[in-house]
Amino acid sequence: MRNAQDGFKLHVLHSAKRGGGSFLKRGFTLIELLVVIAIIAVLAGMLLPALGKVKATAQGTNCLSNLKQLALASIAYTDDFDGILWSSSDGLLYPTLAGTGYIPKKSDIFLCPSRVPQKFKERYQTYAQREHNDLPASAAIRGRVKTETDWEVYLKSKKVSKPTYFLLHGDSRAKSTSKTQNAGSHMCYNSDTSHFAVTHGERANLNFLDGHAEGCTVEEYFGKGRVEWNVLGLTETLHIFDKFGLLKRKSTATP
Repeated sequence: MRNAQDGFKLHVLHSAKRGGGSFLKRGFTLIELLVVIAIIAVLAGMLLPALGKVKATAQGTNCLSNLKQLALASIAYTDDFDGILWSSSDGLLYPTLAGTGYIPKKSDIFLCPSRVPQKFKERYQTYAQREHNDLPASAAIRGRVKTETDWEVYLKSKKVSKPTYFLLHGDSRAKSTSKTQNAGSHMCYNSDTSHFAVTHGERANLNFLDGHAEGCTVEEYFGKGRVEWNVLGLTETLHIFDKFGLLKRKSTATP
């Protein structure tokens, strides 16, 4: 019996050497390689957009978290300084909060992760803070003080009757063709440069005087601004860049 088994093994080995076991040694044919490459390409085409959406969602969530922290830091600042929050044409978001220790200096909290730069570079390339021209021209909520070089404008935050609708900071765009964020962005001033901007899909992430942050569509942005101005009996034309960089305008007098 043992001899028969040994003979069978020798026969298999002999057959393999002659080509009967060549399937163990041969590589892929060109067609098989092309099929494998095609399958990988199809899978990559299916997965990459999904991965891009996951990344965009994570960036949007991180952005809202940053704006929430900036809103709460701003409220803490106003609590310590008798309700005053500075607003100027000099990009005061960073020096107001970082220069006074409410947010760490050179922190990426000042930046939207979806826009350039994604690491802190300098004070003017951060989220937008409303400039003094963007505050409703009402002595009830707006004041100013003379400095050595200019008049500085400030917001009387405790006098704002509807802080849920009062915009503080948000996604910005230096100009229509730029991906760079800009601290001195305009809400009201009619210009092709430096406006709040839709950045996350169809939404611009913004924070408000009551401390909350949310993503707003262009129409929601206009709607909140309308409440803010109308409660003071004022009208203004609001501006925002849409997701394509096109400047959208709407009067607060328009429903």
